[in-house]
Amino acid sequence: SGTLSDLGAQQWTMSLNKGGFIVPTRLVTSSGDITEDDAIIFADAGSGMITLQVYDNASNAGAMITIKKIDTSTNVVKLTTEGSGEIDNNPDGGDPTTDPAYVLQNPYDSVTLVAGTSATVTDGWWVI
Repeated sequence: SGTLSDLGAQQWTMSLNKGGFIVPTRLVTSSGDITEDDAIIFADAGSGMITLQVYDNASNAGAMITIKKIDTSTNVVKLTTEGSGEIDNNPDGGDPTTDPAYVLQNPYDSVTLVAGTSATVTDGWWVI
């Protein structure tokens, strides 16, 4: 088995689990927020479009989130940002539900986001 220990100040230790490590995962089937506790989101949009709001990264430089669309429908997963945040320098439009910062539109699309620092862009997320 593996363990993950919080050392504070965004420092973590991780013990290996049979050659790998364990990260928090969550299945979502409806719109909502991505929180600082999330690492991997499995988004099932089979029943309809999903809008997920990524948290403000201002105090979480280096945080990483992966979002994976796990259905074969034509429904999209829209990613918006909290406050004035951006994804790859792309802000939400006037209405984030119709003009989101990022969209997963094809079956099994995924994106990994890393929170930038003040040296890159304030409140910015970067696609890796």
